[in-house]
Amino acid sequence: MDNKKLTRLLEGIVLSVLGILIAIFGTQALNNYFGILLIVLGSVLALASLALLVTKKAMLLPLIGGAGVALAVGIGLLSEYPLSIEFFISFAVIASLGFGCGLFLFGIFRLVNHDTFFGPIQTILGALLITLTLLYMYVPDFRKAFWIIAGILIAVYGVLLIVFTFVDASKLLKKKKK
Repeated sequence: MDNKKLTRLLEGIVLSVLGILIAIFGTQALNNYFGILLIVLGSVLALASLALLVTKKAMLLPLIGGAGVALAVGIGLLSEYPLSIEFFISFAVIASLGFGCGLFLFGIFRLVNHDTFFGPIQTILGALLITLTLLYMYVPDFRKAFWIIAGILIAVYGVLLIVFTFVDASKLLKKKKK
C-alpha cells in the first residue's frame, strides 16, 4: 500500500471515529480531539526544537514558542480549565448570523433591482442561515440534534474515504455508463 492510500485510510478511520464521538458526546468530543491533537503537535515541535538545538546549537523562537502554545492550549482543552472549542463555535455562529443578515439584505437589494435569479436565491439562503443560527442559539434540542447530524455526516464521510481508498470511483462510473 502506498503512502497516499495509507494516509487516506488513516484519515477515514480518524474521521469515522471522530464523527461517532461527536454524535454521542457533542462538543466535548471536539475538545478532547483538538486537545490531544495539540499536545501531539506541541510535543513534535518541542522535539524538533530540541533536535535543532543539539545539531545546530540554535533555538528558533517561533518553533519553541509554537510548541509551548500548542501544549498549553491542548492541556487546557483536556483539563477542567474553562477553555473550550465552544468559544470558536459561538464565534462562528454569530459570524454566520451576521453573514446571513447581510446576504438577506443583499438579496432584497437585488430583488428591488429586478434581478430575478440571484435576488430570490440570496434572500432565501440568507433567511435560512438566519433561521438556523437563531435555532442553534436559542433552542437547546436543536443544538443537540445539530451535533448528532454533524457527527453522523462526518462519520459517513470517513467511511466513504475508506471505501474510495480501495475502490476506484472512475471505474464505477464507466461501468454505469455502459
